Amino acid sequence: MFNQEEIKKDLEYLTGAITKEMKALIKLNGSFASGELYNSVRTSVDKKGDDWKIKFNMIYYGLFVDKGTRPGHYPNINDLREWARYKGISQAAVYPMAKNIFKYGTKARPFTTPLEEGSPLLKELLDGIGESFIDDAVEQIMQDAKYFGARLR
Repeated sequence: MFNQEEIKKDLEYLTGAITKEMKALIKLNGSFASGELYNSVRTSVDKKGDDWKIKFNMIYYGLFVDKGTRPGHYPNINDLREWARYKGISQAAVYPMAKNIFKYGTKARPFTTPLEEGSPLLKELLDGIGESFIDDAVEQIMQDAKYFGARLR
């Protein structure tokens, strides 16, 4: 059938490209402060039975950065202090910012868009992997045909 190592290599290439794009978006959209979120974005490719599993992981607050938050909750004040320190914002502004977050929520700063269905990057990568699978399938069929002495038209 298909070469399992080639499939894994292709899937790792796919996840690596998506991770690279996500990290670039973290820097571009102003979400980079301590580097904790940036460095926490990780992927893994595993095979369970006949199925391939792709996992994307990040630190817990990555979803809040990506999607934003609704009004009605106070952020962790210590985390907000640390963020302000990295951004060079006065510590005196931390409590007013916390009140503002409670009142208005936070703006989304999307960086997981390369994972969304219909993403141009994902489409391009999947098309490339599809070509690789087709090439592998044709090669396998040709080998099988030679083995069984069949003729291809």
